[in-house]
Amino acid sequence: MNTSYWYALRVRSNAEHKAHNLLESMGYNVFLPTYRVRRKWSDRMKDLTLPLFSGYLFCFMDINNRLPVLQAPGVLNVVGCGKILTPIPEEQIAAVRRMVSSTLAIEPWPYLQTGDAVRLQHGPLAGIEGIVVEQRSCTRLIVRINLLQRAVAADVDPQWVEVTTPRFSPLHGRNPGSLANGHEDTPIVKHRSSDLCSDAKRALDEAHLTNSVGLR
Repeated sequence: MNTSYWYALRVRSNAEHKAHNLLESMGYNVFLPTYRVRRKWSDRMKDLTLPLFSGYLFCFMDINNRLPVLQAPGVLNVVGCGKILTPIPEEQIAAVRRMVSSTLAIEPWPYLQTGDAVRLQHGPLAGIEGIVVEQRSCTRLIVRINLLQRAVAADVDPQWVEVTTPRFSPLHGRNPGSLANGHEDTPIVKHRSSDLCSDAKRALDEAHLTNSVGLR
């Protein structure tokens, strides 16, 4: 039975790359999604590579053997719901991987709970599901990491998009929450921890069920 899953690790500020490289050298499968950004310095413009989810990276591991990971310099803890150490759904990791490896412009985005749920039918991200928003004449696909309440956005062609469900709103009894305040590190949207943990527990139960069926 498979007992290894993707988990989010909280790491010290500005230690994401160091922790990633160290864990990778220890033999772990580690994922640190990054994006490119141009920043103005005093006398020039500089291109930087920054973590998409500041203060976090992802590690595929057996949670029962997590001590070596937690002892790695820079690693603070495994992210969970209360005392429940909660894995990240594989499809969320896969979606972010494809966005990072694509040629599309991507960037951190406020965690959203309102919008049109869509699936891309064409383009380099075909098959990925998320939420679509319109901003400054651009169409952006938002993919969320629910446990972290963080999201990543990519500019997409409107012709690639197929709406899978009608626009929903927390005011109509769907998914409590609202727009974040526009800052990637301090979303003002608040969720009941029980809702997030229930979703995470359900995902973990489904993963265990899939593994059990595969072993029969």
